[in-house]
Parts: sequence; structure tokens; C-alpha cells
Amino acid sequence: MKIVLVALNARFSHSNPALMYLKASAPDADIVILPLTINDPIDRLMHKLIMEDGDAYGFSCYIWNMAEIQKISECLKKAKPSAVLFAGGPEVSFDAEDEFKTNPFIDYYFIGECELNFPLFVDYLEKRTDRLPEGIATRENPIVRYQCVDPLSQIPFPYDKETLTGLSHQMIYYESMRGCPFSCSYCLSSTIHKVRTLPLDRVFRELRVLMDAKVKQVKFVDRTFNVDIKRSNRILKYLAEQDTETNFHFEIAGDLIDDEMIDIIAASPKGRFQFEIGIQSTHEPTLAAIDRKTDTETVLSRTKALIATGKAHIHVDLIAGLPYETLEIFKQSFNDVYALGADMFQLGFLKLLKGTKTRREAEKYGYVYRSFPQYEIIANRFISSKELMELKRIEVLVDGIAGCGRLTVSRAHLIRHYPSSYDFFKALSDFALRRNFYDVSHGENDWYRLVKEFICQGDKPAFEEPLALEMICYDYLLETNKRLPSFLEGICPEDPVKLRKVLHDEAFFLTHFPELSDLPHKKRLKQIRICLFSHLAEFFGLPDGSVCLFFKQRAVWYQTLRETSS
Repeated sequence: MKIVLVALNARFSHSNPALMYLKASAPDADIVILPLTINDPIDRLMHKLIMEDGDAYGFSCYIWNMAEIQKISECLKKAKPSAVLFAGGPEVSFDAEDEFKTNPFIDYYFIGECELNFPLFVDYLEKRTDRLPEGIATRENPIVRYQCVDPLSQIPFPYDKETLTGLSHQMIYYESMRGCPFSCSYCLSSTIHKVRTLPLDRVFRELRVLMDAKVKQVKFVDRTFNVDIKRSNRILKYLAEQDTETNFHFEIAGDLIDDEMIDIIAASPKGRFQFEIGIQSTHEPTLAAIDRKTDTETVLSRTKALIATGKAHIHVDLIAGLPYETLEIFKQSFNDVYALGADMFQLGFLKLLKGTKTRREAEKYGYVYRSFPQYEIIANRFISSKELMELKRIEVLVDGIAGCGRLTVSRAHLIRHYPSSYDFFKALSDFALRRNFYDVSHGENDWYRLVKEFICQGDKPAFEEPLALEMICYDYLLETNKRLPSFLEGICPEDPVKLRKVLHDEAFFLTHFPELSDLPHKKRLKQIRICLFSHLAEFFGLPDGSVCLFFKQRAVWYQTLRETSS
């Protein structure tokens, strides 16, 4: 029997470790993992599914792919009536009875973790046993117990040499533990309190395999990686000491960061680590209502200390639509978290996921939400739909600018002219709305164009316009290393004499750009961007008209008497 496990990912660069676990748990079975994306047309999806000619098809279900799975399971069952269709994952693990009603084309639902009962299910399909394993729901028996693998050491390592070769271009997901001790009401992990961990010697051994395969990034899916700070510090220290180019991403709790962790990161190679810290709110009544037991002052101070090391990429999150957080209160949370100066600032919206306490409390807090995935909030007793739409518009700007590290210097300058960071984004959002910015999709240059037009045409306080415009040019060259687009031309006039002097300064190039020092002058000019600044040089405390050279997201200022890097 041929079993096709279907990974319907959000994008091509993603992978699906859940299905790799299943394949590894039944090594003797004829199993194929078929990677697809939700962006593929349904005809293309169906073509690939039919061409695999499977006897059974399994789907990994999440809020972001459930709608597409319902469509293709219908088409597949009608095209291959004898094929067995089964599904698992968080989107179907909490209400199988309703799922059978919604989707009559799925034959079986796996409830919870599947590594132990999947090999038995394969035996059942191949008629080596007539007993359906525990944890698998049917139409006749839709209510079954949620399955947890305990001890966790029973799960297989999901990657082998062949798999890793095929995933060299993708992010690799890895878990060293499952479960979460916390009870955040909006989070599915709160439904499984028992924390189970892999032995550290196994973790080190498996991470070594990933590093030897030269994986670009390993993303730990541990829900709160530093819940056992001594254990997490041992893993971080091990990774910090390795000779590898692999980057490691973790989700951590800000208030559990200790001094040892900060010291380990401070001593690590720059760029080795990324940390995602879900702060969600700084309003104490809100945190209490969602069962998030944390000390806000500690979260902010510890997060800031980690950012201050300058060694790791830090990503911080907020959630809009939580209880007791009016728009005015949310503004304070926004300003508190934005002020941390993280590399990436993300604004998300409350989702009332199946199985969570938040969904059970919908009536208590007056939640109005979408009945279909991703179950996002529309309004509640504290914030209106109109106010949430305002935040939606701001989220677009936060994601396109602050979320991608764009316009860092000019953004900081502009925010100083407003009472708060939220007020700046609100003003920029109002301007963008008048410009119909939200009605079209956007390329990289559109964000710079928007802020440039905002400076020149928006209703604003005095921005010191010439300085602000030079800052946009500086940000663009530093962040993209591309030639200035037409809408930024002329802001920083070229001085051929000064540019020629820079290109012929061999000592300067040997010091700051040794990889370019052997190139002739014309080829140097193709590799770097050179710009002459006036107002910005004065802002940085440099002589008027200093020249700045940009190469590989690095800026180096050139002066007659001295050179400085920034």
C-alpha cells in the first residue's frame, strides 16, 4: 500500500516536520511526502496528488491551510473513491465530531501526537490487524482521547541525509521538548501542560547532524525554550561554541532570561541566534485575564538587556484584541514594546483557536470573531471593529517597515517629532489611506516612496525635511545596496572630484574594504554605492559634505582627515 503524506505549506521555503516524523516512525512502509503550497492552483495540486497514485493520503492540518485541504480532499475523494483519506494536526484535534460533519470526505482523524499510533495505523490499513489504534477518530466513534508521546525519547529523529539534501534551501524545524507549563488562554500549548524533553546528549547529537549538513537555519519549535533555564543555557552554550554558519531561532519568555543566558549570547558569534519574545501586552489586568503570569517590568528589562548585546536578532510580538485593552490602553503597550528597539516588531491579532480557553470565554468578553480559519477577532467589549481596522492598517506599515528593519535611521528621526511611536504610525497610516496605499500590493521601493512623500506632502510637524530626505537615502543604500531609485535622485548631489578621490585612496580601501582593494576603480564602483551627504554628515557629527560608502549592508564614512565606520 502506498501512502502519500501531503504537506500543504504556507510557502515553498517551509517544510513540514510532522509528516517527516510519521515517515520516520514507519520506516518499512511505502510512504511518500508530497510538498505543496496553499498558493498552488487547485488543478496543479490535484495533478500532483493523482499522479502519485496513492492508496491512502494523509493531510497535516493547520489554521492557515484548512480551507484548501477541505477543497482538495473533496476533489481527491471524488477522483479516487477507494483511496483512504486521513488527517491530523492542531486544526482537527479538538472537535473531530464537527470536522466529520464539515468535511465528509475524510475517513479518519488523528487526535493529538501521532508518532506511536501511526505505525499501528499502517498495519491496520494493510490488514495486518483488524484493530484501529487508540487516538484515531472515526464517524462511528468521533470522541477519542488526545494522544501524548511520553517519554518524548520515543519519537524518531525526522531527518536523514537524503531529507536534508532536499531541504537545503528551506528552514529546518527542530524540537527538543513538547508541552508548556503556562496557561495562556489564547494558546493551544496551554491545553498540554506536561513538559517532556529529549535527553541533552541526543539533542547535541542531532543538532550536530544539522550543522554538518550546512543547514541555513534551524528553528526550534519548543513552545517556551527557556522554561528550564539551566537546560536551555547548556544548549545555547553548546551552539555558541560550534564552528558553523547555521543560524538558530528560539521562542523564549522574556522574564525567564537570566544573566548567564545574556553572557552566553554576548560571547556568541554575531548572527548565530534569533529570539522571538511574545510580550503580547503590558497591561496587567489584560495579562491576568489571559492567565499570562509574568512580570512586565522584568520582561521589558530582560529583553532590553538581550537586545543590548548586539549579537542576536530579536523579534518581539504584541496581540491586539485582548480583554480589557481599549485602543488607548493598547497604544501604551505598543509604545512600551516598540521602545525596546528590537530588530523586528510584529503586531498580531487575537485568534480564537479551537480547544483554547479564549474560545470558551467568547461570551464573557463579548468576542466577535470569524467562524472560519484563522478565527481572527472582529471586535470585543473593549475595542470596536472600526478601531481594530485602524490597527490593521497600522499593522501593514509596522510589518512592511519596522518588521523588516527598513528605514531605521529616518524612522527614529521622524518618531521624535511625535508624542509617541504609535502616533507616528497612526499619522503615516492616515496619510497612506488618503494615498490609496492599502489598495495595491507593494514592492520594496514602495515603503521608501511612501515615507518620502509623507515627509514632503503629509500633514506633519517640522521634519527638518532636507535632513529627513537624506536619511531615507542613507537607509535605502544601507539596507538594499542598490542604486537610488528615481524618486530619491537629486537629494544627495554627486561631487565627481570627491568620488574620484575616494576610489583612488588605496589605503582606505585596504583598511575598510580589503575584498575590493585589488579591483580596478571601475569595478569598485560596481560593487559599492557612494553618496555625498551634507545635512546627514552634520547630524552624525562629521564635516559637511562627507562621503559615505555602502557595501554589504555596511556604511563607511570617508573624510579627508579621518575615516569612521557606522
